[in-house]
Amino acid sequence: MTRPPIGLIIKTIIKQKNLSPTRIARDLGISKQQVYNTYVRASLQEGEIDRWAEVLGVSVDELVNYQFEPSNGSDADGSSEVLDLIKKMFEQELKEKNEQIRALQENLRASQEALKLSQQMQSVLLGKSPEYSDRSIIPLHRNRIQALAGV
Repeated sequence: MTRPPIGLIIKTIIKQKNLSPTRIARDLGISKQQVYNTYVRASLQEGEIDRWAEVLGVSVDELVNYQFEPSNGSDADGSSEVLDLIKKMFEQELKEKNEQIRALQENLRASQEALKLSQQMQSVLLGKSPEYSDRSIIPLHRNRIQALAGV
């Protein structure tokens, strides 16, 4: 069985003990936002775990080996809220990555077209192109390359 993310365990203990995120933040010397950010973390450094356990009033062993009570269908521990947040974060990151991929693909297509035109122009200049024995094609290729390069 996989271990639940430490952030979910911390959030659950805070709710169960009816602790205030503001007080937790003060006791840890961090901002309240950092407490909320911890809710979505999968792991903590060893020193952090010690501090969190102390502030939450549990042992390190209780914190890292926390056992969730079987659910009766309700979301008493807030796990679906955390999972929804994680899902939204991944969806946003996936959307950004897909946009980057589309931009890179477009740049690749433009680069390939410019390379093809450059190779054709090189063949014409070297007189190796039976297709274009007339040198009048060179200005046409130059204009297309400049247009692709945005010059």
